[in-house]
Amino acid sequence: MKGMNSTMINRNYILTLSARSICVLFILALILYPVLLHYRSSQLAPSPIPTLRILLIPLDSRPPCRDFPGQLTSIANFQTITPPAGYLDNYRQQADTAALKDWLLSVGPSADAVVISIDSLIHGSLLASRIPTGTRDDAERTLQLIEQFHQQNPLIPIYVFNIIPRLYIADTPENQPYIHAMAELSILTDKLAQTANDTDSQRLAQLRSSIPVSIQQKYEDMYATNTWLGQRLLELAAQGTLRHVVLGQDDAHPYGMANMVKRTLQNWLALHPQVKNVTITRGTDEVAATLAAKFVTDYAGLTPRIFVCYSWPGAPAVLMPYMPISVDQTVQEKIVLVNGQRVSTPDEADFILFVHIGTQDTPPMVLEKAVLEIKKYQQQGYPVSIVDLTSAYDPTKNLFPYLEKSRINFVGLISYAGWNTSSNSIGTAVAHATIYTYAKQNNVLIEEDHYAFLFQRILDDWYFQKQVQPRLNKFLSMIGISATNLGTNYASVNKAAQKQLSPLANSLYARHFAGKTGAYRLITSYDVFSQLPWSRTFEVQVNSSFKTVGSNRD
Repeated sequence: MKGMNSTMINRNYILTLSARSICVLFILALILYPVLLHYRSSQLAPSPIPTLRILLIPLDSRPPCRDFPGQLTSIANFQTITPPAGYLDNYRQQADTAALKDWLLSVGPSADAVVISIDSLIHGSLLASRIPTGTRDDAERTLQLIEQFHQQNPLIPIYVFNIIPRLYIADTPENQPYIHAMAELSILTDKLAQTANDTDSQRLAQLRSSIPVSIQQKYEDMYATNTWLGQRLLELAAQGTLRHVVLGQDDAHPYGMANMVKRTLQNWLALHPQVKNVTITRGTDEVAATLAAKFVTDYAGLTPRIFVCYSWPGAPAVLMPYMPISVDQTVQEKIVLVNGQRVSTPDEADFILFVHIGTQDTPPMVLEKAVLEIKKYQQQGYPVSIVDLTSAYDPTKNLFPYLEKSRINFVGLISYAGWNTSSNSIGTAVAHATIYTYAKQNNVLIEEDHYAFLFQRILDDWYFQKQVQPRLNKFLSMIGISATNLGTNYASVNKAAQKQLSPLANSLYARHFAGKTGAYRLITSYDVFSQLPWSRTFEVQVNSSFKTVGSNRD
């Protein structure tokens, strides 16, 4: 009996111990399951490195200037912070420059880098800089503020950009009758500064006698001040106050006073060959995005290797609207700006930049051949970035319809751009592809944000710019509403734009994104919001978000 009791006690003890062990194991499983699940997920997309913060004072509040840099840097898990909306401009209402300066001094010290639009701090926006609203004294005080910030925060790199004014004077009531005459005066002034010509001299004299002296003087003073400001920025770059200076050139022509400014600044650089941290480029709206990409490559010590491919042999030499240089020169400028290197074969490249330039003479055969070439590159495993432009803004000569028809792998693209000028599109495509390349190579790719920006570019650059906007503008013209000044009609026109764009967005997602797998993840759902950011139809703001299987954000 005693032995039996002992056996029963041992058996009960073993049973109790087993039950306890099972409970412990169960609890351990509950604790470890999320860790194991995260580990499994991290094999598909490793956890990102700690976020770096970039403070951006944008050129203005339009999406390319304010939103693109942050949307791009988020792909690499960098955070870009911008001023509160109330500090920025709203179309013809300039920004609160005092508030922007205070914001820079108060928030800037918490950033890892700052990117500053000089025009925004001096004038309050790009449009205001064309008038201009700021004075030379305002410019000097702005530079002193930046020097002060550097002295107080010597370890924070400062990237700045300033815009060389466009050929055409500001579209004010006073200037309106003389816009084209002043452009011709500017072109002839530059031409005659390089080569004497009696016919041009006589025409210039006629123009000078027919345009009010006050308008001529204000135009010339604007360029003189811009030249002075550009030299001051170069000096700050030379002394190390600024990490990098970009001087962008707004809508231009092969001749004009803007080119005279550019040559003066280039001559200064030629006399100071030790100053390497300066870039003079063509373009305006894309500069902040390319500077964001430059910061990423500076941070990583990355030199993206880029193979450039054109849709037809004559494309590199095309002179696009509002550009003083060829397409290939523009491509080279943007590659240099992001610390890139052009390579001679796809095998050497981190990505292929495929540039399509359609003209009125482009036959369907060229477009079909280009699409086949892109598909071949994708099938061979090369990352491809596409620039899709036409010289006369003719959508029948664009590549996109042919890409759709051939069922190209859109999710497999690392960037797409086809908006506005060639510098805008090329700069955006190169910046996106560069940041994507860094993120993927360093296992910090936020793939959902990449899809979101890619989707937004297609929806905006093709569907809005080539379909919705032309229809909308035609209708507004028929009923006597100005597309550049919607006024009290803004709400109804904005609603009409949203109504037209929404089904196009859903169709684009369903056909080319839903259920597709990109670098690591399967796309499961998306959301999109659109609106006209200003009281005009010239641009649209598109914000989208994507969800994927296994996302660390779920």
